[in-house]
Amino acid sequence: IDGSKTYISNGKNLGIAASLNKAVSVAKDQGFKWILTMDQDSFFEEKQIKHYLAYFEAHFNSSKEVAIVCPEIEPNLSRPEPNDDYHAIIRAITSGSLVNVDICVNLKGFDEKLFIDEVDFEYCYRCVINGYKIFQFKNIHLTHHLGTRKKAGYISFLKRSERVLHSPLRVYYMVRNYFYLSAKYAKASPDEFKYKRIQLFVTLKNNLLFSGQFFKVFASIIKGYLHFKLNKFSK
Repeated sequence: IDGSKTYISNGKNLGIAASLNKAVSVAKDQGFKWILTMDQDSFFEEKQIKHYLAYFEAHFNSSKEVAIVCPEIEPNLSRPEPNDDYHAIIRAITSGSLVNVDICVNLKGFDEKLFIDEVDFEYCYRCVINGYKIFQFKNIHLTHHLGTRKKAGYISFLKRSERVLHSPLRVYYMVRNYFYLSAKYAKASPDEFKYKRIQLFVTLKNNLLFSGQFFKVFASIIKGYLHFKLNKFSK
């Protein structure tokens, strides 16, 4: 690694899936076998990334059956010492993941219909269905921040909890893409999608009640569901 950087522009916002596919294509053309994908709201501490790459090299670098290797997600800096223990999982977020380039090309890359949100999980489910594996290191940690965090309660003078809030536009993509994934994969992974339904319900509840944008969020929920039903997946 020479430390050089190259910025590649799509010319317009085509969504995260298109950008990931472009990165995979460039990596393939340049002979790379794996790429590390990151979000703008995430980082590794120096010790964590050094151990992560060393353990990856020792266990997975030559694998032709492992589609993704990922760290644990830890929002704070209090964590155990890194080690190379790992276990199989069925989904990983984009940020911090090492993605097998050849497998990604063979599976036709990330689903560009989704634009943003659930892009990473859709790819993971497709990997697992096609017999590939995803592994997570147990004590390698990525610091990752999702959405805007706000202390809020149902009655202001009672206990206030931290809640993750999103823009109405992001809520739209969450709803639309959840139903898309559910239609494709829920029968194969009923427990996973039971968990995802609960997770989505909590997210929508928090955004409706605590974002201060009830009507915009409500409209985004309705629009997301209707666009799924109408198979409308343009930006």
